[in-house]
Amino acid sequence: MLSGKNIVVTGSNRGIGKAIALKCAAYGANIWICMRKPDADILKEFQECCGEHISPVYFDLRDEAGIKNGAAQILREKRPIDALVNSAGILGAQRLFAMTSMREMREVFEVNFFGPMFFTQLLLRNMIHNQRGSIVNIASNTAIDGKPAMLEYVASKASVIGATKRLSYELAQYGIRVNAVAPGATDTDFIKTTDEDKIREEIYRSAMKRLAKPEEIAETVAFLVSDRAGFITGQVLRVDGGV
Repeated sequence: MLSGKNIVVTGSNRGIGKAIALKCAAYGANIWICMRKPDADILKEFQECCGEHISPVYFDLRDEAGIKNGAAQILREKRPIDALVNSAGILGAQRLFAMTSMREMREVFEVNFFGPMFFTQLLLRNMIHNQRGSIVNIASNTAIDGKPAMLEYVASKASVIGATKRLSYELAQYGIRVNAVAPGATDTDFIKTTDEDKIREEIYRSAMKRLAKPEEIAETVAFLVSDRAGFITGQVLRVDGGV
């Protein structure tokens, strides 16, 4: 359902981002896999799976110059960008608000919000020129519910949701759709850094009583960037097993 589409996916080196990149490539899309730094093993895995459909791009979302260089590399190819998936993110220190420094909060916002928004801004001219495109931001159900994650993570992902809703109005005139996916606790390496009590609470609150699989999040994103979701914009789709 994504045959021939050109899709940019950040955070492609692991977890949900990697699952999204692999899933979209499996559906026939050409993928720019965006990662912080080269990793021969990951690149080999992508090439064996997806071959010529994969183009690596390296930058750190905390580095404005690096983001500019990454965007410029993509734009130099002069291919229409059909979709951008902002998946990269960090959890943060996981401490009580009173014990969390402003430096730690700013770092989480830099990776989860400001970096992705700047990257989106740089790629938008391509989408606007082509009068089409889809942007999917990976948020979190904690941004809606306020728990079990820590304040800096919740607040940064809530900002992503707010930006998603606002951008959907701004960009609809150019044929660009903007949506967010809000996963619940997902079985990735990311979850291993989370406090076990918080994960147990999340599973207990879930109607399905389990963690999500990265592939389940990826299927949702693949649908949203496809033409099948052509009349869906400004939405936040929870994929959390009924929390």
